Amino acid sequence: MTLSDSQLAELRSRGTTVVEGVISRRKASAIEDRVWRFLGDREGVDRQDRSSWPATVAKLQPLRTSGAFDDFLHDGVRSIAEQLLGDNSWESP
Repeated sequence: MTLSDSQLAELRSRGTTVVEGVISRRKASAIEDRVWRFLGDREGVDRQDRSSWPATVAKLQPLRTSGAFDDFLHDGVRSIAEQLLGDNSWESP
């Protein structure tokens, strides 16, 4: 799995790009729900109320250490990271 030239250009210009098929929609939705629950519990963020969303969120380490993002730890993501950062410069936890 690698980023196309158009994805790389979008990443450079917008700071984001979409990579289809990295994880299933079901797994992505589960991660999304878990992040929103965490932010609601810790910061009082309401998913449905944009006025409750902070400009920045710090200290998401508990989410990472809880395994919330483990579905992203696979060879496809590693190959994209190495494409962007260089071979052997990215290490998964």
